[in-house]
Amino acid sequence: MAKSEYVWGIEPLGDVSHANAVIARELGEEVDDAHSLCMGVICADGKKHNFWRCPEEDVRRLWNSKDSLHIKMTIWCKKDGGKFRDCTFLFKKRHKVQMPKPIFANNKKAPT
Repeated sequence: MAKSEYVWGIEPLGDVSHANAVIARELGEEVDDAHSLCMGVICADGKKHNFWRCPEEDVRRLWNSKDSLHIKMTIWCKKDGGKFRDCTFLFKKRHKVQMPKPIFANNKKAPT
C-alpha cells in the first residue's frame, strides 16, 4: 500500500492583511508574488477559502508561535486527492478532565 500524501494550508483570520504579511515573512515569500498562496479553494465544508500552502513543519511552527506573532489562523489539510478539511483541532492542546471529588468525604464509608 502506498504512503498517503498530505497537503497542508494555513488560512489567516482576524486582521488578514497583517496575518498574510507575517505568514509570508515566516515562509520567506512576498505577499504580492507568492506561489504558495491558494485563492478561492472549495473545501470540504463547501465554502471557498484562501490559504497558504506549506509543509507540516511550517504549520506546526506557525501554530506554536501564533500568539507571539499576533495572528489567528485555521489549519487545512487534504489527503491524497481529496478536499481540504479543517484540521485545526489536531493542533489544539487537549485539556485534562478533572475527576470529581468523592461524594463521601472525611473517610466515611459508603452506605451498604
